[in-house]
Amino acid sequence: MPLEISVKEIENQLNKNLTGLIYEDNNLENDKIEIKIWKTNTIKLSEINGVLISEIPLKIWTKFKYGTEFLGLND
Repeated sequence: MPLEISVKEIENQLNKNLTGLIYEDNNLENDKIEIKIWKTNTIKLSEINGVLISEIPLKIWTKFKYGTEFLGLND
């Protein structure tokens, strides 16, 4: 059974449900990276020749830990 949903409706639902801070990882120890991602403006979707085009304005903040580890010691 085919289902048809307009690109505009998908765009509206994305903008309604994704606001402000949309992803946050505060644990630096598990993968040596912290990241926060905010949606900063309206998501825009369009379709051209069967290809979905998206414009997603984001602000990305990262913090990462680097160094060398030897026998449990960290530089």
